[in-house]
Amino acid sequence: MVETKVKSRVLVVEDVDETRLYLTRFLQRRACQVEGARDAAEAVARCGRERYDLIILDERLPDGLGTSVLVELKKRCPQARVVLLTGGLNPQLEAEALRLGAYRCLNKPPDFKALEALLD
Repeated sequence: MVETKVKSRVLVVEDVDETRLYLTRFLQRRACQVEGARDAAEAVARCGRERYDLIILDERLPDGLGTSVLVELKKRCPQARVVLLTGGLNPQLEAEALRLGAYRCLNKPPDFKALEALLD
């Protein structure tokens, strides 16, 4: 029997249950250990307790904008690469997110090849 080694610890911050579940399953198939958060408060709390390699962060959450949450997440998990997901990526949003510490910005639905490349 071959053991699967966990490659990365990932936090998916997404308020839409179906999207969060879809991303979680995609990442688990790539041997990631995945946790989910439905809002900014839950994500910040998890980052205060756990270490993550990758955080996938929705830009629009019920309790805040992803760019605002990004700052707090980077304080608590400075080693994590943060990928901001948005339904309306534009140059201004992308520049702001990168300035605040995002590693990448991706449109929704996410490009799974780009996400997979981040795991390598």
